[in-house]
Amino acid sequence: MLPEMTQLQDLTERQLQLLHELIAELAGSRPALTAMDLDGIYSHVARQTFLCQRLEEIERERCAAWKAVATATGSLIDPKEIISCIRAIDESAAERLDHLQNNIAIAQRELRHQNRVHTLLIDGTRRTLAILANALASISPTYSLAPSAASSGPGIQP
Repeated sequence: MLPEMTQLQDLTERQLQLLHELIAELAGSRPALTAMDLDGIYSHVARQTFLCQRLEEIERERCAAWKAVATATGSLIDPKEIISCIRAIDESAAERLDHLQNNIAIAQRELRHQNRVHTLLIDGTRRTLAILANALASISPTYSLAPSAASSGPGIQP
């Protein structure tokens, strides 16, 4: 097997693992969102941010690996063409990469679904906070102190 191919497979497996971790993290943050646990929400957001940054790094590395495999196999950058060229060189490596690509597509669909659910929860939390803000605003004092009473200090004399 080509060393470039091994690196591409390793990076693809790592990307798949990170996608699954992000899916689990989004699902795991639901209790914090529904309970309005700010510490929990911030903790989950930090973890999600870290996972997204790692996914960006892996994707850049994967693009470079795809180009290296394309150069090594003499094909264009199109992954479908690369897989057919790899299949001519190493059938099992091509099958493994094709399987990983399919699993990534499935994980990406699941991630989009989890993202929609997460967005709905955030929108619900935002609406709840707006209702609470309106309720608090309605019970605040309707009248303010007269300017002379406000300047005389805390003890108001009749």
